[in-house]
Amino acid sequence: ATGTITNDDDAALVVSETMLSLAEAGGIKTYTVKLASQPTGDVTVSPTSNDTLIATVSPVSLIFTRENWHTVQTVTVTGVDDDLVNEGGQRTVTISHTSVGGGYDNLDAEARPGVSVTVTDDDDIKQQKRAHLMQVNQ
Repeated sequence: ATGTITNDDDAALVVSETMLSLAEAGGIKTYTVKLASQPTGDVTVSPTSNDTLIATVSPVSLIFTRENWHTVQTVTVTGVDDDLVNEGGQRTVTISHTSVGGGYDNLDAEARPGVSVTVTDDDDIKQQKRAHLMQVNQ
């Protein structure tokens, strides 16, 4: 007897959060990533901020194997402090994910969800404090 085995395990990334909010100065949040199905070999997932002047991510890559594909790995997002007052008091960046290897190459957008990160500005508060100090010192 012969038969056909159909692979119904879709390759996709599973992220724990699709939206995060953090402060500009000292703001740090994390989310996790794992694979939806066992890969055929090692998979490298690279999270990337679309604007590193607003928020950065680490590590630069996550390695999943045939053995650890279902174990979550943590990505850390850090707000970048600057001296600019942002209109609306916040800025938003997107953390995208690319993957290569193990049958996880060229995933469509739905299979590699991004994370929208809102960074709350602290510079209006800094400027108010500076203005107050200038008034006190005069």
